[in-house]
Amino acid sequence: MVTRTLYNPWEFDAVKSTVQFESKLASSCATTLLTEKLHNVAFRSGLGNSLYAEFPAAITSSKQVKEYAASNLGTDTVSIVGTGIETAKLVELLSAGPLAKVSGAS
Repeated sequence: MVTRTLYNPWEFDAVKSTVQFESKLASSCATTLLTEKLHNVAFRSGLGNSLYAEFPAAITSSKQVKEYAASNLGTDTVSIVGTGIETAKLVELLSAGPLAKVSGAS
């Protein structure tokens, strides 16, 4: 999870032509199309999504990204697991860090 992301509106405009070019290139290459199909079959959902951005993109603004993050990143969708650390220390680190600001964090 990334914390303190800015989601600057101009970033979407800055990459629009690159996404369009890469999307057209990927959809015109038989090897890429085969790789996409194999990836989709192997992972089916979630990770089975395309490796390449679609054009036109379903997400076109920083506002949409902020709304998605606000509605999908919270305690009911994020788990923190520690290996080789005492529970009390992990709780202490999380309570003092940027993840403490996640909606409903405890």
